[in-house]
Amino acid sequence: VPHCCIGRLQINTKTSTTVPFLLLQACGTIDLHRAMKDDPNVLKTLDHKRYSQMFLLHLCVLFEDFRPENFMIEKNDAGNWLLFSIDNGRAMVAPFLRGALDKEKLNTKDFLFCLDQMFLPIHSDVIEEFMSLNVEDVLYRWLNILCTEDDLVSSSNTSEGLFTRDEIRMLVESGIHAFKGKRGIEVDAKFIPIILRPLFQKKSLHKMYKRMRAIQSLWGLLKKGGSITHLETLKAVLPKVADFYIRELLMDGKKPNKRFKDLNKNSLVKLTKDDFESWASPEDIKHFNRIEVRDDNKTPVQFQFGPRSQLKELTSCMQVETVPELKQLMMVLIEGETPDKKFERMFRDQSQLTREYFVNGIFKINGAKLDS
Repeated sequence: VPHCCIGRLQINTKTSTTVPFLLLQACGTIDLHRAMKDDPNVLKTLDHKRYSQMFLLHLCVLFEDFRPENFMIEKNDAGNWLLFSIDNGRAMVAPFLRGALDKEKLNTKDFLFCLDQMFLPIHSDVIEEFMSLNVEDVLYRWLNILCTEDDLVSSSNTSEGLFTRDEIRMLVESGIHAFKGKRGIEVDAKFIPIILRPLFQKKSLHKMYKRMRAIQSLWGLLKKGGSITHLETLKAVLPKVADFYIRELLMDGKKPNKRFKDLNKNSLVKLTKDDFESWASPEDIKHFNRIEVRDDNKTPVQFQFGPRSQLKELTSCMQVETVPELKQLMMVLIEGETPDKKFERMFRDQSQLTREYFVNGIFKINGAKLDS
């Protein structure tokens, strides 16, 4: 995933105009959608390891609408195509939304899950790398980085941040219409708010954390040298979502483009003959996911859905979940270790936070040191 950051362009003419922009690290040589038009066989030569890495990322994050043109590609030394994930704005969404007559609609539609590579085993290097991660530490470090970046983007004055909080609020409320009539800037008639700060749904990070833990638990059951396919992993972690993709993948002769188009029927995406055109604005998406953008920015210091609130919420949820896990571990320990190493297996499968609480609690109770 290429790095990106927010910038500020100040245009000084008769009147000063502030234009925010997104700076994206260069990656790839062509987008996947165009490459597929030029060479229908391009999908057959995607790099296996990179596909597994992208699959893992997309399963953890859950994108709302990931189309072929959201991938850039370039060839590696072996002559295979490497995928780069771009335009990742609509992420951490609910897998389903409620439609008419309370019917569930698939909300996470991903071209990556429509490829024949879903039947391939997860690359062994990817499994090994992910299993070595301390998931809690990764998420905490990432959220702290987001907090720092948020402080650099938004502040009480521009000497401390790129934009003042008043400017942030104005851009949300006026959207792209803030630039209407400005020389050299074309403005679409449709209102689109400009969001400069990271925005999350409530408990979205906690749900992502649980998916990451579920993947580690699943892959931890593999025997040495064992394997599991991308589709089997999706089925184990998100069974209802997997059912939609399995139905498309098992249709003989159906191409990935057609699978993806059929998954998008009656969704927030407008289909055209050769392309996928999203008609849902960012405001539409946030409305469907029950996020009120303007309300958040009336109290920008609190920023209800910002990274700091998510950091507190994630920590709180993790701590609540450790209570039953700690009780189970204590009961097994009291009973004594079994020949099949029940305690060892159960301890290994717990979250890092649970293991730390358990070890610290045990040594505090026994009054012993860690090296005793």
